[in-house]
Amino acid sequence: MKLLRAKIAASQGSVLLISLIFAAIAGVTLASYLIMVENQTVSVYRSQSWNVAMTVSEAGVEDALQLINRYAGSFEEDILPQWTNHAAAENWSSPSANVYYMSRNMPYQATSGAWFTNSYEVWITNRNSEPEIFATATVPWTFHYASAPQAMFAGIGLAVDGTGFRPPIRRNVHVKTKYGALWQVAMAAVQTIDLKGKNVATDSFDSADADFSSAGQYPLGIPWKTKANGDVATTRAIVDSLNVGNAKIKGHVRTGPGDNTITIGPNGSVGDRFWVESGFKGIKDGWSSTDFNVVFPDVVLPNSQWIEPVDRNVTIDGELYEFAIFSAGDYQINNLVGSLMIDAPKGALVRILIRSSVKFTAKEVIRIKSDQDSGATVRIYMAGAEMNLGGQSYIDNQGGFADRFYLFGLPSCQSITFGGNASFYGGIYAPQAVFALGGGGNDVWDFVGGSVTKTVMMNGHFNFHYDENLGKNGPGSGFIPVAWGEK
Repeated sequence: MKLLRAKIAASQGSVLLISLIFAAIAGVTLASYLIMVENQTVSVYRSQSWNVAMTVSEAGVEDALQLINRYAGSFEEDILPQWTNHAAAENWSSPSANVYYMSRNMPYQATSGAWFTNSYEVWITNRNSEPEIFATATVPWTFHYASAPQAMFAGIGLAVDGTGFRPPIRRNVHVKTKYGALWQVAMAAVQTIDLKGKNVATDSFDSADADFSSAGQYPLGIPWKTKANGDVATTRAIVDSLNVGNAKIKGHVRTGPGDNTITIGPNGSVGDRFWVESGFKGIKDGWSSTDFNVVFPDVVLPNSQWIEPVDRNVTIDGELYEFAIFSAGDYQINNLVGSLMIDAPKGALVRILIRSSVKFTAKEVIRIKSDQDSGATVRIYMAGAEMNLGGQSYIDNQGGFADRFYLFGLPSCQSITFGGNASFYGGIYAPQAVFALGGGGNDVWDFVGGSVTKTVMMNGHFNFHYDENLGKNGPGSGFIPVAWGEK
């Protein structure tokens, strides 16, 4: 009997031991699971705060870009850098020379009802008129446990108040900027480009480089002084955004992201000088892309007191001019129906606001009288809906230097048409205007400079010669980011 009772007691002890072991295993498993859930919860909360920190730092970058691009759209070389004059008024301090500082706090209420504050600090270092931006975001973060008996969390060593606080997350962003040229390519458009004319070609030269120009002018008849940067580009990303046709493009063709955006005719050629001049057809490998992502801001009329020209109906060298301008200044013409002469001294800046449409149909001319050693710099701001140079009308930039004449189309300018048989020297920037080039007759006419318009339609015989100096030293659209990195 005693033996039986001993066996029963031993069996009961074994069952109890096994039960304790299973309970321990279950407890460890549950604790491990709860710890895993805790770690996952912490990771999720931290990841969310980490992502928020990047958004906050980018807000600091945007704040800085807004300041340095205060004058974007003015397009005058000496105005864009003047953003530094307004830093104090925009609540930026200057802790040292050429350094500007700003900080902002952004309170928010969490779903729990508690209030927290995200913040950023941003510095702008202005060296050589190429501002660099440094932004630091500070984001607090917390995590919460699921509802459960507090004793359970305490039993496995978790906080019994249900909330975990951690040191704030900080992320640093560094952005480099540069002066964004208006004319980055020979021909650019916001929408479509159609080069269906005959004998259309592009190339480039550099009026500031004696090796790639003839005394600052296009090296006509000297092909070894030309370059293959006569790029044609559009930001459009739909099918057939850019029709090269049978043009000879010494440069790249580019569109916005998309498929089948570039088409080319059987005799079209795109590539470097050797490719095009050797008669190869099609687009050379590496000379087309769908990465043209550029914003073309609207033209902003300079803030000035515009006056009407004093000299009217003037005869010069036997030709009658409705208006004549002989000195620097800002002028306005309400209605231009006849020829215009600008004969101002060397170095003078003449800005002309034309308030109504211009529709030349005969031999009217806008003439900038100059040569290599004389002549003014002329800017025309076109406020009228249309500039149509038909018949034998044209813009006569006598010096042949593209940087002497710029045509800016205000948002109200919807159409620019060159129909006459004459060469053009200058830059055209009118992002809201359709641009049509016709005429040409049996001759090939030159377009020396660069253009940015809403669309391009070419029916005539034109050679586009992009002056790379416009991209280096010409007007700019503002300061654009060229490098971004996290520190």
